[in-house]
Amino acid sequence: MWEKREEHEQLLLQAASLFDHHQIQEELSSYYLRKQDFARAVYHHLRGCILLYQCDEDAYSQDHSNYSIEDEEDTDDKEDKELSIEQSQAIHETAIALLQEHQSPSLIRAVFLPFYRSFWYQILYDRDMHQAIVAVTSLLMVGASEEETTNERWDYAYSLDELGEHDKAVQAFRVYLKYHPDSDLTLNNLAVILENNGELAEALDLMEQALALNLNSEEERYQRNIKRMKKRLEDLRQENARGRWNQLIDTQKKLLYFIYEQDASDWQHLSLPSPWDEPTPLKEHWETFLHLGAIQETAEHGITIDTNWLPLVTQEGLLLLLCDDILKATHPRKKNPWCPTLEDFSPEARASLNKTQCLAFHKAVYSRLQTTERKDLLATVFLPFYRSIWRPLLLQKDLFEQVVETTAILTESLPEYTHSERWDYAYYGLKCAKLS
Repeated sequence: MWEKREEHEQLLLQAASLFDHHQIQEELSSYYLRKQDFARAVYHHLRGCILLYQCDEDAYSQDHSNYSIEDEEDTDDKEDKELSIEQSQAIHETAIALLQEHQSPSLIRAVFLPFYRSFWYQILYDRDMHQAIVAVTSLLMVGASEEETTNERWDYAYSLDELGEHDKAVQAFRVYLKYHPDSDLTLNNLAVILENNGELAEALDLMEQALALNLNSEEERYQRNIKRMKKRLEDLRQENARGRWNQLIDTQKKLLYFIYEQDASDWQHLSLPSPWDEPTPLKEHWETFLHLGAIQETAEHGITIDTNWLPLVTQEGLLLLLCDDILKATHPRKKNPWCPTLEDFSPEARASLNKTQCLAFHKAVYSRLQTTERKDLLATVFLPFYRSIWRPLLLQKDLFEQVVETTAILTESLPEYTHSERWDYAYYGLKCAKLS
């Protein structure tokens, strides 16, 4: 240990009070670092850098501004120097006061940016001092160009997101991506913010870009995010479709089924059952469908039902028509006839249907199945309908013969799609044989 250190330090303090020089400032920085007065050490380090830069800009190297409290060679011990919250706060207040005082762009680039990157940012990040990071990076970005501070803009965006200022974070991340379009981490962060803002389509697109850029370390996390976003987007689209579907009257819902069933190109080519007692002109209904997005006109495919509406059209639209068919098939003199509604076929209400009602339902839908020649309708309408509603109704009343005659048509017409229906056909055919 140098025996005259204490005497040297007293002379240093006296010299500093008389003469402001960058070398004296650096010596003072080392002095206060040994005393573990980190805020004063930082002050004199930055003060020395500023003086040196102002003395000779051309000779100044940004390495002068780099800083660490771990690399001082002349410390008395090498014990852990993890900063306390109070020490980190004091360092920050000291450094930002100097930054606010010196807003020259050239000085920010030469002194404060290297100091922030080498030391300042880490102590703020380690203590979750995101408000401080926002304050510092805001000053750095004002003093230096957008291109020079892209990394600081990332810190700024991340901290804004942590503070709940998501709209500002989105803007900052977008600027960062202008200069770093292949940053999968930024794409991921931006995607998650947009997802939470409800902008699911763009979020999913960005997330898929992130995955394409990183198929190694982050692949599993990105895949999870994509799966979640796809599910949320699909749920949202179906929810929106359900909301618009509920705006329609029953007549319009049945019309949409006819449009799909007949692959109608316009309202004039729509063939409707007779009698069709509906006072509103078909053209008005057609315009309503276009307005709500239920149908879409494209040059390539003509008129198509929106994919999010399709499950509603092919299930509830068909059920409404079946309700009409059941009523038409009911004898006019029958006492207390069954007047079915959509609610009768909800999962909760199906169990209360009696065998006669299930048979009437089967007869109506089986009649439509027999007259359907288009394979695509069998695959997109009747097969899903059989699996979701028709089959459970038949089985709950042990209507095995009806299961067999239904699956006979489905398996013959759609052999590639009906593996489980072939099982139904064989199993319940055997049960019918045993019962007979």
